[in-house]
Amino acid sequence: MQRQTAADALVDAGRNVAAAAGDGRQAPMGASDPVGTIAVGALLALVAARVPVVGVLLVGYVVTAARDPVTRVSGFDDWTILCVAGLRGSAVVAGAALPVVALVAGGDVVGGGATVAAGPALGVGVGVLAATTWHGAVVGIATLALGSDDPVISWWQLCRSGAGIRLSAALGAVTGTVWFVGFGLTAIPAVGGVLAAVAVSVGVVVAGRLVGQVVATRRTDRAIGGVAADIGRESPVRAEGGRAPEPVR
Repeated sequence: MQRQTAADALVDAGRNVAAAAGDGRQAPMGASDPVGTIAVGALLALVAARVPVVGVLLVGYVVTAARDPVTRVSGFDDWTILCVAGLRGSAVVAGAALPVVALVAGGDVVGGGATVAAGPALGVGVGVLAATTWHGAVVGIATLALGSDDPVISWWQLCRSGAGIRLSAALGAVTGTVWFVGFGLTAIPAVGGVLAAVAVSVGVVVAGRLVGQVVATRRTDRAIGGVAADIGRESPVRAEGGRAPEPVR
C-alpha cells in the first residue's frame, strides 16, 4: 500500500472538513454542526486576538477532536473538557518552546559585538532548534490526544516515525497558509478581521482532523500489535520442532 504523504493527509483533511461543512445534518457520536463549530471557533479567535489566554480553548479543540476522530467535524460541546485539554496542550507547546526562548534570550544577553559576530551561526541554530521544537510540540499534542501509559516512549516513537514527520509538515503548511491568508484578509475594510478569524477557525478544524488521523492510525497499530502478542502467548506450538501437540480425544 502506498504511504500517505503530508500533502495527501492535508488534502484528505480538507476534503473531510469541506464535506462536513456541506452537510447540515447532525453528526454522529455527539459531534456538532460543522458550520456552527467554525463560527464558534472564529468568535474565539477574535477574542483570543485581544485576550490571548482564550487561545487555550482552540488548542483544547485540537486535542479533543483528535481523541475521538469522526467522519464529521467535532464541536465545542464541553467547555470544561476543552479547557483542561487546552491547558495541557498549551503546557506541552510551552515546554517545547523553552529551548528556543532560552537560545534567543542568551543571544540578547551576550549582546554587542559578540552577538553580531555570532549572528549567522545563531540564526542557523535558532532555525534548526525552532524546526525541532515545532516537531516536538506537534508530536506532543498527538501523544496527548492518543493517551498512553508511558507518554514519553510514545512521544519518542512518534517523533521518529514517518507519520510524525508528515504530521509536522502538514500542520506547518496549514499554519503558514492560515497566517498568510489571514494577514491578507485583514487588509479588507470592516470585515477583514472577521474573515481572518474564520480562516483561523478553519485551520484549527483541519489541524484537529490531521492529528486525529494519526491518532486513529496509531491506535489501530497498537491494537494489531496487542492481538499479535496475545496470539503469540497463546500459541500451542512448541519452541522446538514447530509441531503442535495432538488434541486430547
